[in-house]
Amino acid sequence: MAQPWGEFMTKHTNLRETITAIVVAFLFCAPACAQQQAAPQRSGSDSPARVPAHPPDIISDNLDRVAASADQILEVVNREAGLMVELKRLLAQDAGVSGQILEESDLTDVAVAERLRSDLRARVLATHLLQRYGYLVPRVNPDSDLEAEQKLVRQERAQILARAAERLVFAARPGESAGWADRTRAYATFTGAA
Repeated sequence: MAQPWGEFMTKHTNLRETITAIVVAFLFCAPACAQQQAAPQRSGSDSPARVPAHPPDIISDNLDRVAASADQILEVVNREAGLMVELKRLLAQDAGVSGQILEESDLTDVAVAERLRSDLRARVLATHLLQRYGYLVPRVNPDSDLEAEQKLVRQERAQILARAAERLVFAARPGESAGWADRTRAYATFTGAA
């Protein structure tokens, strides 16, 4: 049986008011819910994977404190006069950036050694300098699997270069093909690849 028009409109108005109330509630609750998800609660049992990352400036500040000891640096620069001169140049440049005027006595070997023992910034500069020239860098253990693998790669590269050189020689003198195989075998024996 059909409903009277007034009863239908009342139900329709009630439905519209209910939907409006739900939408308004959602609009007010959504920001609060999003805020809770953006800032998770911390507890003592949080794993490091859930802790937010630290700003990059903290990491760079920490890395700016990594340096070799003064004795390790002095061992190298005392052997290599060119590195000592370059270190003095870096220290003078760093002092200039800081607005300092250096005396000649500030750049003697003894003064540099004292500064390395007392100044972290000087040790950091010296460590970077020495690493740039191949000192104070980690080396592969000669007894490790990694070293054995690297040795094989070096041998393979040497063989590839030898074959390429032989092809160039062979292409330059096409009538001498018999000596090519002999030279390749000799090279392989010499490098230990045979």
